[in-house]
Amino acid sequence: MLKILSAEQQRELDKLTIEHEPVLSIDLMERAASTCSNFLLHHSDAGNIFKIFCGNGNNGGDGLAIARQLFFAGKNCEVFILSETGSTDYQENLKRWKSLPSQSTTILSSTEQFPICDQKSIIVDALLGTGLNRAPEGITASLIKHLNKQAARRVAIDVPSGLCVDKATNDLSNVIHASATLTFHSMKESFLYSEYAAITGNVFIADIGLSVEHEQTLKSSKYFIEERDILPLIKPRPAAGHKGTFGHAYLLGGSEGKAGAAILASRAILRSGAGMATVHAPGSCLLPLQCSNPEAMVEKDECETHITSFKISEKYDAIGIGPGIGTNTSTANVLKQLIQEASSAIVIDADAINILAENPTWLSFLPKGSILTPHPGEFARLAGNIGDPFERNKTLSEFSKKYNVFIILKGQYSALACPDGTIYYNSSGNSGMATAGSGDVLTGIITGLLAQGYTSGAAALVGMYLHGKAGDKAAQVRSESAMMASDIIENL
Repeated sequence: MLKILSAEQQRELDKLTIEHEPVLSIDLMERAASTCSNFLLHHSDAGNIFKIFCGNGNNGGDGLAIARQLFFAGKNCEVFILSETGSTDYQENLKRWKSLPSQSTTILSSTEQFPICDQKSIIVDALLGTGLNRAPEGITASLIKHLNKQAARRVAIDVPSGLCVDKATNDLSNVIHASATLTFHSMKESFLYSEYAAITGNVFIADIGLSVEHEQTLKSSKYFIEERDILPLIKPRPAAGHKGTFGHAYLLGGSEGKAGAAILASRAILRSGAGMATVHAPGSCLLPLQCSNPEAMVEKDECETHITSFKISEKYDAIGIGPGIGTNTSTANVLKQLIQEASSAIVIDADAINILAENPTWLSFLPKGSILTPHPGEFARLAGNIGDPFERNKTLSEFSKKYNVFIILKGQYSALACPDGTIYYNSSGNSGMATAGSGDVLTGIITGLLAQGYTSGAAALVGMYLHGKAGDKAAQVRSESAMMASDIIENL
């Protein structure tokens, strides 16, 4: 599980690694550059020209070391710098670069010197690193704007220049719009927000051998989860188990014209491993449910168009509510009654969240450990209008702690906020999952895991990851453009 460190913590970890490995800072820079140059060699063609733009800090030193290594690999490299003076390691790497025969170095002192970078070029952005705390200005800002207009691919080293990693970046015109970002050691917090997805491009994490031991001394409440973190949480299935062993899930879902949401969620419950599923739905959903998901039992509401009642029972091991239910007053009253009567955590999604947003006093009565799965718009209705993404996720964490619930904020890197203040960001998933019904599938997966005896935290974490992983497998078969929510279920 990768800790998400602040820029200050990242510098501290570099320092601890240098002191205790021990390794010279210039050699650590060389190691980082080696990882980057290998990446660039792997993702380039013989005819590419590398145009490497270097600031005068350590990010620029990385760029100069990368240029030298690419040069030794036989690549055509051109280096552009803004100053001949800078950090100690920058100046040492500039000296090493200039000692090479036939090297190309341009000091950019005016906008007239800015180069044209055509489609054969690969721009390597090593202008500004993670220490940035204000918007670029002067010739640096002008250069960034110029590079963003070029036809070449742009690869950012560690962070796209101009993007802050610990706070909001308001003017994105002063940020390199990277095709790809090769970041060191772990994800940066700003990379995890959809507002900056177009800035970072595809993000690749480069292991540069920083001290894992000393990283443990750095406190963080934010983590980036990977498959290796999820595998130990998966419950083994006893060979002698029967359908009762694996739990009975109860889902309140559907309304007239929205039987599909209940179908998707109930199929996901069973595909996630639950032994049984009962769906409480209005009469108009009965035939579609039984035809589309014959493995699930259906409990018919007395109303044909929407849910007006429910029959809670001790035989149910988990309860989910929300997919396709609408916001009718009678349905809202069902949610209120369920919150009051449920003896254990429930999964709340879609219109159930919208009902809660209209009745905020009900939040205090949510069963401990309940799991809410809003998208950003739904969460804004729950918590009020929120400013930048850093503030939004701070509010997400505070909301989780206040009401003692788990919240999955759905997005490119879905965020799971836990009552203890921890936030886990998900590494699986793709844009093909931005399709109708995908959230209903997530609700079903988590409800199915709860029914099997997973704790709320484990069900939310494992469910979030498996949902994205199944989406990734679906994309391999269907492509991201052609995926539907049912493809996620079929790849669980």
